[in-house]
Amino acid sequence: MVEFINVFVRGAKYNTFLAVRRAAGDADYPGMLALPGGRIEEGDLFAAAKREVLEETGRTVVWIGTEPLIISPLVVGGKPSHVAVYKARLSSYEGKPTDPEIEEVLWVEPTEFIESLRSHGYPE
Repeated sequence: MVEFINVFVRGAKYNTFLAVRRAAGDADYPGMLALPGGRIEEGDLFAAAKREVLEETGRTVVWIGTEPLIISPLVVGGKPSHVAVYKARLSSYEGKPTDPEIEEVLWVEPTEFIESLRSHGYPE
């Protein structure tokens, strides 16, 4: 069962995509880059994706793919779970996060994203 959802949004600039930087006070991965998304609370993957992306980026999801790009094991708070990543499109490339767990919203290149994951020991 998938407990978390993240979205992949390609940027307007070649070889970039949407990412968020976790806040310095984040308990698990302070300062790490991540794809926007979060916990599926009400059981609807797509409603969860739209809610989390709006909270974390201030942007509205207008389209989500019907099949996940990947489903991966994930450990959260010491508990095993799964995350699904879906391709998405936004209504705008502008917005500000309202989630206090997010320090910054940015468009990154794959190498910058991977280096952030590695430097934070993710995945474990």
